[in-house]
Parts: sequence; structure tokens; C-alpha cells
Amino acid sequence: MGLFSRLFEPRKVRVKRLWQEAVALGNSAPDQKRALSIYTLLLTLVNEQNQDFDVCSILRNRAIALRTLKQYDAALSDLTRELEIAQRNDDQDRIPACQKMIRDTQEWKQKGW
Repeated sequence: MGLFSRLFEPRKVRVKRLWQEAVALGNSAPDQKRALSIYTLLLTLVNEQNQDFDVCSILRNRAIALRTLKQYDAALSDLTRELEIAQRNDDQDRIPACQKMIRDTQEWKQKGW
């Protein structure tokens, strides 16, 4: 897709394309840095009320990229925000998973992994 057509693609199409690009990246530091920038961009395009895209999934994946890059405080911030949204939405599947990721990230930070 050329630059001109990307400039005028609908927001929904752009978000989907960026999401697919980010999740397809590997676990290397350069890939995770690229994924981090994509997830950050996605968070500017998607808000919590959006029904088409799950902001919690974007926050979760950005937190995973941040953990990979050993940016634990930023990862904990994203995970805490995800947990707050999940609690507000009474998402009983997401809440325990998010709480576990927060505990794991705190442990990683403490151990310096």
C-alpha cells in the first residue's frame, strides 16, 4: 500500500492494519521497540468506549513489549490501567489474568530480570 493511500485509509482499516503488523513482530529488542511504537500509536487511535477494538488488548500487548525491554514501571502503569478498565467493565475473565501479570511484572522488576 502506497503512502498516499495510507494517508486516506479509514481509521478502522488503519487500526486493524497496525494491530496485525504489531502482533506479527518477533520478540527481539528491535521488534519489540517497533511493536511498542505501534501500540502507542494505536492507543491514540482507539479509546475505551470503542466497540470495534479492545483497548485492554492494546494495553496488554504494549505492557508485554515494555516488559521485554525491561521497562517495568511503564509496563506496570499499562497493566494497572488495563485492570481499572476491566474492573469498570466487570470483565471477570480479564481481571485475574491482569492481576497475575501485575504480580509477575513486580516480581521481574524486583529480581531485575
